[in-house]
Amino acid sequence: MLRAASAAVLFVQAARHLWVQGAGMLIPVTTMLAFCAGVLLLIGCLTRWAALVALLINLAGLLSWLPASWTSLSAGTTSLAVMIALAVLCLGPGAFSADARFFGLREVLIPDESPPSSAKRGAS
Repeated sequence: MLRAASAAVLFVQAARHLWVQGAGMLIPVTTMLAFCAGVLLLIGCLTRWAALVALLINLAGLLSWLPASWTSLSAGTTSLAVMIALAVLCLGPGAFSADARFFGLREVLIPDESPPSSAKRGAS
């Protein structure tokens, strides 16, 4: 769900800027990056890299590093998109993704913090 939400924001931003004219070279490059990152997030391929691109694009829009024509979303929506991209970056692709098929699921093992068995015997 997080990957789909981040991809949807990127698609909205990219679609809005397909028709922006005369903005120099930055807008077409950013639009193509946003669209490609959205596709990769949607299918779950190269998820961490795509989430990093989504994070940087949304952060640049939030901090007004991009031209005014790029900031199509409100500051609240853009900050939410930054947080979603950050969550995807930290959590990874998930079970239903191309990355899970290619590289397998990762299992996190939490070690048991109970005292050794000899300490239990001495307490009785």
